[in-house]
Amino acid sequence: MRFVIAGAGAIGTAMGGYLARAGFPAILIARPSHAAAIRERGLILNTAKGEFRPPVTARTSLLDVQWRPDDMVF
Repeated sequence: MRFVIAGAGAIGTAMGGYLARAGFPAILIARPSHAAAIRERGLILNTAKGEFRPPVTARTSLLDVQWRPDDMVF
C-alpha cells in the first residue's frame, strides 16, 4: 500500500514521514516551495527521540501522481 498525503503542511508532512519510516511508500502533495525543498534536501523530521530522514516523494499536484490500485489518499 502506498500513501498519498494531499495537503502536506506541518501535520501531513509529519504523517507521511512517519508512514515512510514504518516502511510504507509515501508521496507528499505540497506547496511548490515546500515540495522543492523536500526534493532538494530530503525530508528531515526532528523529534523528541532525535532526527530522522524518511524516504518520501514530493509533488505539487495530484495530477503528477501515477496512480496505482493500492494507493490510499489522506
